[in-house]
Amino acid sequence: MGGEEYVSLEVLSKTLEELSRGRRVAICTIVKKTGSAPRDVGAKVAVVEDGRTVGTIGGGRFEDLVKEEALKALKDGSCRLVKYSFGTGSGVDTGLPCGGEVEVFIEPLEPSWRLIVLGGGHVGSTLARLAREAGFEVVLVDDQVGGVDLAKPPREALEELKPKPSDCVVIAYGEPSKDYEALREALRHGSRYIGLLGSKRKVKELLDRLSAEEGVESEALKGRLYAPVGLNIGADEPVEVALSILAEIIGVRRGARLPHLSLVKPQ
Repeated sequence: MGGEEYVSLEVLSKTLEELSRGRRVAICTIVKKTGSAPRDVGAKVAVVEDGRTVGTIGGGRFEDLVKEEALKALKDGSCRLVKYSFGTGSGVDTGLPCGGEVEVFIEPLEPSWRLIVLGGGHVGSTLARLAREAGFEVVLVDDQVGGVDLAKPPREALEELKPKPSDCVVIAYGEPSKDYEALREALRHGSRYIGLLGSKRKVKELLDRLSAEEGVESEALKGRLYAPVGLNIGADEPVEVALSILAEIIGVRRGARLPHLSLVKPQ
C-alpha cells in the first residue's frame, strides 16, 4: 500500500470515529491540480467541527484557508468546490509561489440523527412515530406507560443512553416534577438540542427553579435549550405539536431561520 493510500485510509478511519462520537466532520479532497502545488489529486484532510484536523493537503496558509471553508460548510451543511491558486491570480489566493492551482471538494458529514423522547404520552409517542418515518433513530422513554423502547425514569435512562452532541432530547412528560428532573439531567449530558414541552408559564417556572436550585441561568442555555419546544405554527392537536417539534429539530440541524416558540432565544 502506497503512502497516499495509507494516509487517505487513516483520514477516513478517523472520520468514522469522530462521527460515531457525535461530531460533524468535513472531508476536503484535492480533485484537480494544474501546474505545481503542495499535494497531488486525491490528498485529503478531515476537519472536525471543533477545528481539529486529520491528514493534510499541504499545510500552511493553504490548509488554513481550506479549514476555514470546511467549517463554513459544516455550519450550513452544503458541499462546495473551491479553487485555490499558488501565484496564478485565479481562485482563492494562498499567498504561496508554487505557480499552480488546485480545486478542493469539501463535503460536510453529519453523525446519524438520534432522537431521545422522554415521555410516552400523546405528543411524545406521536413525535417518536413521525421521527422514525423521517429517518431518525428514536428511543422513546417512559417508566409509566407501555409501548416504549426504554422503561426507565429520566435519570437512569439518560445515564444508559449517554446523549452525544448530535443527539436531540425532547422532554414531554407533562408532569412538572418529572419534566424538571428530566431537564436537569439532560443538561448534564452532551446533547446540543434539548426541547421542553409545555406552556410558557410552566417553562418559566421550571427555568426559575433551575436557576434557584442549580444556578443555571437561561442566558447560558441559548442555542441548546428550546423551551417551549416547537415552532410557532398555531399547533393544537398532538400530531400538530409533534410536527412542529420535528420541524424545529430538522431546521436547527440544517441551520435554518425559524419562528421558535422558545423563551430561551437561539443564538
